[in-house]
Amino acid sequence: MIIIFGSAGVLGQSISDLLLEKFNGSVLMTANHSLEDIAIYEKKYPAKVIIRKCDVSNPGDVEQVFKHVDRLGIKITGIVNNFAFTFSDSGNNNFSAQTKEVRKVFDVNYFGLASVLESTVNWAMKNKASGLRIVNILSNSLKTLNASNGHYIASKSAVETLTRYYAKHYSEYLSVNCVAPGLMKSRLTATRFDNSEKKIIALTPLGRLASPEEISELVSYFVISSPLSVCGQTIFVDGGRTL
Repeated sequence: MIIIFGSAGVLGQSISDLLLEKFNGSVLMTANHSLEDIAIYEKKYPAKVIIRKCDVSNPGDVEQVFKHVDRLGIKITGIVNNFAFTFSDSGNNNFSAQTKEVRKVFDVNYFGLASVLESTVNWAMKNKASGLRIVNILSNSLKTLNASNGHYIASKSAVETLTRYYAKHYSEYLSVNCVAPGLMKSRLTATRFDNSEKKIIALTPLGRLASPEEISELVSYFVISSPLSVCGQTIFVDGGRTL
């Protein structure tokens, strides 16, 4: 089984489409909102897809996902962490760490990822599992420092560091890597996409933005068949924007 934490949205659905095409086992798809957007998968693949509501910022929700897998008696072979939250500071440089929006950025992006990784390692140890592949979706703003706000970039940087930590200490159980896409049109970028697209393309050697399908190709490779010796790496998929 592959679990996709964060299946809704443009990239989440692209990843889901490709994994359902390439992967022979079950796929457990989660989302906190927009469950109606992924319900169609359960109808289309009734013997293959399982839908679960999960708010990753609530450790209890994450734990329930793994308990559900245990009840099904299915082995987990891969996990994709595609969830994220951000907000736009509208150019006001709102860096106050006391706002609810900033706290939510870290509750979802960092603490949510930490909960998934902790639960994954606990599950692997309990089930004496090994060779589990994990892919964390980051952002090329780790290098460009150009995103909706600085706290979002900082939260994704923290995720990259945590990824390397788990790769160093838990590779006996799992191979964990990161994919860092560039700008693409999505719910997260809707407020700034139209104003940023031409500028980013002009800075991109490829001359265009990377598509969700191209990003999904790399994600599917990492979560299905990449060598287990590849661990703790971050691959940027942005047409050369960060060269």
